Amino acid sequence: MKVMPIIMQDGVKAWGVFDTAGGAVISISQYLSYLHNLQKSPNTIRAYAHHLKHYWQYLQDKELNWTKVKLDHLAGFITWLRSPAKDVITIHQATSKRTESSINAALAAVTAFYKFHEQMGNVENLDLYSTKIAINPKYKSFLNHLNTTRLAKTRTLKIKVPVKLPRTVDRQFIEQLLESCYYLRDKLLICMLYETGMRIGQLLGLRHADIQSWDNEIQLIPRFNNENESRSKSNRANILPVSPSLIKLYTNYVLSELEDIESEYVFVCLKGQKRGRPLHYTAIQDLFKRLSNAIGCKITPHMMRHTHATELIQQGWDMALVQKRLEHLSIQTTINTYTHLSSKDLKDALKKHQIRSLADECVDSRDHSR
Repeated sequence: MKVMPIIMQDGVKAWGVFDTAGGAVISISQYLSYLHNLQKSPNTIRAYAHHLKHYWQYLQDKELNWTKVKLDHLAGFITWLRSPAKDVITIHQATSKRTESSINAALAAVTAFYKFHEQMGNVENLDLYSTKIAINPKYKSFLNHLNTTRLAKTRTLKIKVPVKLPRTVDRQFIEQLLESCYYLRDKLLICMLYETGMRIGQLLGLRHADIQSWDNEIQLIPRFNNENESRSKSNRANILPVSPSLIKLYTNYVLSELEDIESEYVFVCLKGQKRGRPLHYTAIQDLFKRLSNAIGCKITPHMMRHTHATELIQQGWDMALVQKRLEHLSIQTTINTYTHLSSKDLKDALKKHQIRSLADECVDSRDHSR
């Protein structure tokens, strides 16, 4: 089975799952078309297509009909995803092919797929969701005690994922990245990711009209027709204040490297047949891979976003302002993600408040007794 791109009636590229004979899997195509009509990101649709392709391979291996599966069959999909090789039984525990996060993402795709077909009347109810009173142990809003009748649905099939702290980048490595750049374009790209915390999809969709140099601001405008298929995760517009130095770097880039290039996009190819065309995701991945190899430290674009958010909080920014800048729908998302403290943060806080240790009393009394 293969996941292949298809062109929809509106001319936008989407994705489909095809069997070994080259025919589209109709039930999957119906669901992916539904996601496309909801204007989901092409990257999201492609990810769901890959997850459903794996699920269809599991059904074929177990000789199951997708309309006749039970909850235990879906639970068996978890084991199938974890297996190191097909039809291999090992005495010792083998390394899983996929992380817990990847397995959860696959389960979410399959659950949503069946929910869609349940609503369409194509399959029976599989009880894939459980209903309970919506109580968040991490955050309770004002008058939360009055919401005892508020119900929420959760997925029945969900595995526990280890909490991972967001990875950040030390300033020295960012400076080394900049020193390894050949083009001003790449330096601007890194500085913009670091200073704004924007997602890579937002950066690739930037137009020159979005940069308001007179006000030192960058407008983030969600668009669905970007030539490079980039897409903003958020559907809301936002304005990011930036430093005059970043605007100056942008101006130098335009004057020196875009002098004879006519394109509305900020980040474009500077040589070859694609000169003047907007950069794609793969170009950014290749850039960071090359720069990471040059400095001997793996760095990804999203680590720049984590670094930006972490530094804002360390500088004392209000959590609501950080939420606005990162475009999180809920402030609880910001709190849960970025309230991690390193040992250095704790040491700095201890020095700042000058807490007198009880051990000092013991040391002082011992000295006086001598």
